[in-house]
Amino acid sequence: MERVDVRGLGTDPVSIRWTGPADLLGLGEEPGFAFPVTVDVRARRLGTRVLVEGRTGARVRLICSRCLEEFEETIDSEVAVEFREGPPPASVEDTDGEGDAEANWFEPPFLDLADDIRQVLLVASPSYPVCRESCRGLCPVCGANRNEAACGHPVAPEAPRTVLGALMNKEQMRHG
Repeated sequence: MERVDVRGLGTDPVSIRWTGPADLLGLGEEPGFAFPVTVDVRARRLGTRVLVEGRTGARVRLICSRCLEEFEETIDSEVAVEFREGPPPASVEDTDGEGDAEANWFEPPFLDLADDIRQVLLVASPSYPVCRESCRGLCPVCGANRNEAACGHPVAPEAPRTVLGALMNKEQMRHG
């Protein structure tokens, strides 16, 4: 992703639109990021700070955590990043106490959004991807994909989430 030239920024937002390969954001080694990434943000200057807000998204290739089949999904996320002008403080003691230690810093005339966009997309990626809510998963006995055909083995009467919920309710009733 190209760097943003802050010299032309004022208090009125400036649109920044970019579509490009995930590799340019450092996502080339991340599984699933084989499609272009889109960035549609607005940047504006507030004194020595630059505020960047908008959206980013990408189509990703995932593996269903229930049936282990590959599927594609679109992820989309909000971007809201504040940058402060100047070099980052050498230590936490050098900050003014207003969250400077965790701030994003830039040295004019450019700021780079690539790392922030990469982090937003990684957080937006599902940690437990499911191809569809009705996915029946794999048979625990023979390993067959239950979405494709019935293998003949009985389906557990209650899903583990239901059992856990019942145990939690029972425990609450004992202590309630």
